[in-house]
Amino acid sequence: FIAFVIAGMVAGAVGVFSAVMPAFLSFSIPALIPVAVRFAVMGDPLHLAMAFMTGLFALLTFTTAKRINDASRELVILKETFSKRLEQRTAELQQLNERYRKEIAEHEKTETALRSSESEIEDALKEKTMLLQEIHHRVKNNMQVIISLMHLQSDQIKDENLRLSFKEAGSRVNAMALIHNILYESSSISEVDLGDYFKRLTDSLIRMYRVNDIQISIKAEGC
Repeated sequence: FIAFVIAGMVAGAVGVFSAVMPAFLSFSIPALIPVAVRFAVMGDPLHLAMAFMTGLFALLTFTTAKRINDASRELVILKETFSKRLEQRTAELQQLNERYRKEIAEHEKTETALRSSESEIEDALKEKTMLLQEIHHRVKNNMQVIISLMHLQSDQIKDENLRLSFKEAGSRVNAMALIHNILYESSSISEVDLGDYFKRLTDSLIRMYRVNDIQISIKAEGC
């Protein structure tokens, strides 16, 4: 009965103390060896069989405890390894997150600078367009003054050939003034609507030379 109780205690110690092998050995060896020696000393076949069974039980419990201990140690190692890898991976992700945050900040800074540059360029283009339109307007006005002076001068000339020369010169100046006027009125100062230009030019020539019985057909884009 005592051997049965001790064996039960040792079997229970396998699950409790096997994680720490020295603790299991310090509990199991003093409990089992005296019983096995006691059975062996008694010498009769029954007690010898019980001594053999006690030794076999001790071997099985030690083997089981060793396997549980090895599994526990492997589990602890795996846990520590996993924790280290998790910490390492977390640190790597934090570094990547910090790098991406810096890159995003740089991109936002660059985008802000580009938007500011685009705004400055647009303002400069608007200012340039306004200045060019003002230049065309002033050139057109100056040419109109020249045309008016030439007309006044031609009215005082009695020589018909010289008067025609003044009119032709005035028509040339008027043709140039029309271009500047169209560029001033247009939303784009880089192109001229030829249809509108030819129509206005012919109308101006008809008024200048006072020709009414003439028909002009213009085939151009915009007409």
